[in-house]
Amino acid sequence: MQNKKIILFYKNISSVGGAEVLLFKHYDYLINQGFDVKVVCFKFSEVDRLNINKEDIVDIKSSSFIFSMVGLIRILFKIKPTHSFCHSGYLNFGFAALITNSPYSTFVHHPTTMSFNETDKLSFFYFNKYKKFAKKDHMYKKILQLKKNYSLAKMIYINLRAPISQFLLRRSKKIFVLSNYAVEEKKKIFNIKSQFECGAIANNMLTSHLQPEPYSVNKTLNFVTLSRLDENKRIDLIIRSMKHLKNHGYDFSLKIGGTGPDADNLKSIVKEEGLSKHVDFLGYVPESEIKSLYKNMDLFITIDWADFRITTYEILKYNKKIIVSDDTEIDNFLLDSGYLIYSESNAESLFQNIIKHINSNILCSNQSLEEYLENFTWNSYFKSINKHVEISI
Repeated sequence: MQNKKIILFYKNISSVGGAEVLLFKHYDYLINQGFDVKVVCFKFSEVDRLNINKEDIVDIKSSSFIFSMVGLIRILFKIKPTHSFCHSGYLNFGFAALITNSPYSTFVHHPTTMSFNETDKLSFFYFNKYKKFAKKDHMYKKILQLKKNYSLAKMIYINLRAPISQFLLRRSKKIFVLSNYAVEEKKKIFNIKSQFECGAIANNMLTSHLQPEPYSVNKTLNFVTLSRLDENKRIDLIIRSMKHLKNHGYDFSLKIGGTGPDADNLKSIVKEEGLSKHVDFLGYVPESEIKSLYKNMDLFITIDWADFRITTYEILKYNKKIIVSDDTEIDNFLLDSGYLIYSESNAESLFQNIIKHINSNILCSNQSLEEYLENFTWNSYFKSINKHVEISI
């Protein structure tokens, strides 16, 4: 019997982040389950952590939007997939699927209320619902300011695009999001039903069985943050919190991994705060070096504007403590375990929480942590995804 055909669509693959890792893990799972999988995109560049067989990559390679769409429509007609999953570019893929009458599901990686780039919420159709839902959020005022600065032409475009965008999203058999917060947001702002599922790790076995110990005097504290360097990640606040540590006499090192458009600005802040001896910009960190980076740190700090992040669970496998922003959705087990705490997104609060966390004790056993992490393995995640869309070999 011929294997069932699956298409994974990702608009442009040019760098690696959480969404790209999710794409590869999805591909890897489906291949291992015996599906015939093609990864289709408008642009593909080989990047670390995305080990996709070249014969399974369909790179449309067109600088023209129209020719890219024609190419995508042709591919759907040719392959006739049992089901497709759109990981990025749902407006493009949704239109092509409409033309070809192809069944598909969509992954929405980022809540609309936690994004400067997603603009459907600013349209006449959804703006009042967005305001009611998000007015207490940290970034609400900044998004309103962006809206005020948009030109008339930009606002006309947003209002024309939004109903089309949401119509195509609604055509998905399933819409997968990464938190209960995102489910509620989709329902209250767009009146769309979505499904919460999340995965983050290859298996649930701890890399290290040595639990973190509280801070001791005369120890150099090693902090790490690893992400794309853009304003959504709020790395500037992490840097400014380090100035408070310096002023209070702590010996520390902050390693910042990643590349992105905010790199030069962040380096300027380091100089401005007199932290050049304490902060090291690593640039892109290859997969082969990440294990050593995590193993030798005392605390991972990630206060980016997001409801879910893969790195949180990857780091738990190394038995390390983590600080996340209070935008993050975390269950009671982690909050009670001693491994993770929230911080408000300002430098003073983050400094205080760093001090609190490095002096705290771990309150759960290794066995309890391993059992918890079982819920976040890729196999468990994609098994649930397949069940929701009702596909099997």
